[in-house]
Amino acid sequence: MLVEPCVLNSDLFPFLKRLGYDYFLSEDGKQSLRRFTIVCNNTKALYNALKSTPKATIFVKPLSLDALKSAIIDHRVNAIILGRDNLSLFKKTMLSLISQYNKFVEVRLNEVTFDVIYRLITWSSRWIRFPLISSCAAKFNEVWSPYSKISLLTSLGASESDALNWVCNTPLELISQFKVNQV
Repeated sequence: MLVEPCVLNSDLFPFLKRLGYDYFLSEDGKQSLRRFTIVCNNTKALYNALKSTPKATIFVKPLSLDALKSAIIDHRVNAIILGRDNLSLFKKTMLSLISQYNKFVEVRLNEVTFDVIYRLITWSSRWIRFPLISSCAAKFNEVWSPYSKISLLTSLGASESDALNWVCNTPLELISQFKVNQV
């Protein structure tokens, strides 16, 4: 059973099904599990956004150090988004916190550069236990197949077993964690 962690348009479900995905997390929440993304500059903005969020899997893209620390510590946040614009925030202390709180770290393939993926691969051996690789597709030509994701990860230095685990098992862990928290 394969899960795509981020789809911006639920109408892509037939195409995702052909690629082998069984479930997906969608920003619009029409056909599958709902996800909600928060982009915040500070702790106050994060807490205000968390107050008004619907029941969904919550992803946070922090743009400051205090927002990152708050997102890691807050139990309502399921995953942290790693991108080029917040890469400099991920220092050893923050990575240790991510490890301590068992947070998922998502890399979006539609807006990422290879150095971000390379850092994720490097950090996953020590600090990041649950890396998520997502397409975050709005159109059908933006969807990455599971094989393409695995090929990209292995070409950038990840072992085949790690790449397979991150693409197949980590999204299932996220969904199971979300369902347990809802009960």
